[in-house]
Amino acid sequence: SADLQHITAMLAVPATIIFVDSIFTTRTEALQMRSIAQQHGWRTLAVVTSPMHTRRACATFEAVGFKVTCVPADVRGSGLVPNSYPEDRFRAFRSWLYERFATDTYRSRGWIR
Repeated sequence: SADLQHITAMLAVPATIIFVDSIFTTRTEALQMRSIAQQHGWRTLAVVTSPMHTRRACATFEAVGFKVTCVPADVRGSGLVPNSYPEDRFRAFRSWLYERFATDTYRSRGWIR
């Protein structure tokens, strides 16, 4: 994507971007990344995701064996800033509720602690 090209252009060294497809859950993404990481000898990853999703995503990647640096992304229209619109705050509440249920589900399945 254009955003990724812009970010990698700022690096002092060339960077390789690897896209992971067929992702249905955060856990399937973590498992696929584990396979890719083993091929490259990676043990540490930066997990960049929305602020609401950061805790569960990082816990999921840690549970499959990674050392993780968590990076909450800047989200526009998230409802998490002062003077946000009611629709944005409603979306934020819906996201929070989803994450609560998803986190409980991941814990009950033993995918995270």
